[in-house]
Amino acid sequence: MTYKRCHTVTTKLTNLCYLKIHELKALDCQLKATSAFLRFSVEI
Repeated sequence: MTYKRCHTVTTKLTNLCYLKIHELKALDCQLKATSAFLRFSVEI
């Protein structure tokens, strides 16, 4: 029983880590898109 509980906590932590990674990637993507858009606006 203890193992299952521990496993659930580990899984939740892992999921949190993955979420953070995806958030960072999404932010990075947004930043790149924004900088590309700004560069495009300046060129016009």
